[in-house]
Amino acid sequence: MTQIKGDLRPLIRYDKKRLVAIDIVNSQPYLSTVLLNPTKFKENNILEIILKINPKLNSNIYPIMLVKKIVEVSRDVNTRLFINLVSSGRFYEEFGLILKKNKIIEETTDECNTRKNAKKITFSSFFSPNNAISYRNEVKIFNMIFPKVYSVFKMIKYGKGHHNTLPILLQRFEANLVLHKACKIISENRQEIPILTLHDSIITTEENVNYVYNILKNVLTDAIGLPPELKVERWD
Repeated sequence: MTQIKGDLRPLIRYDKKRLVAIDIVNSQPYLSTVLLNPTKFKENNILEIILKINPKLNSNIYPIMLVKKIVEVSRDVNTRLFINLVSSGRFYEEFGLILKKNKIIEETTDECNTRKNAKKITFSSFFSPNNAISYRNEVKIFNMIFPKVYSVFKMIKYGKGHHNTLPILLQRFEANLVLHKACKIISENRQEIPILTLHDSIITTEENVNYVYNILKNVLTDAIGLPPELKVERWD
């Protein structure tokens, strides 16, 4: 399912029924907000996951410093802006408007390319090594707009060769919520419902969309403390 070309998806059937994907909109920024909420950070055992991914961070001082940083950052006005943009379900579009306002991209840039620029800047900041801020403009820009948010990401990516800690953390967190929580609830309570997963989507047949949608939304809201924006995509 993950390898098949997108053009072929409308041809896939389950028991002769069309499939529908329920997708988490701007999933990476959305999931990252758990790192900006001290209560949800603790409830989801995020620190333990970080230390499993990068055991070198398991010192006497690092856990204390990281938790202290998250508490500090959670009160910042730019952190609130970041979270508000995520909760709108239009993070890349709205971030793109901020980039235009700050003259980082041309005012005349069309919406599609504005979104692409915003997404590229965001992903570079999430997944690049910390020293990339010295040579990669995308990271410099994100740090300029969301300095406190980036300071948390920087702490999680700390250590030479360990910048993948943040993407691995978000991937594991997503898998836990989508696969081990939402899909588990569905399979235990409604065994007749077909469910497949594709990246950050749950796929089912059309008559089950509302049920799967509500389970996924409830699981994510409970874990992250922020209602997700979910997109329903019919494969037809």
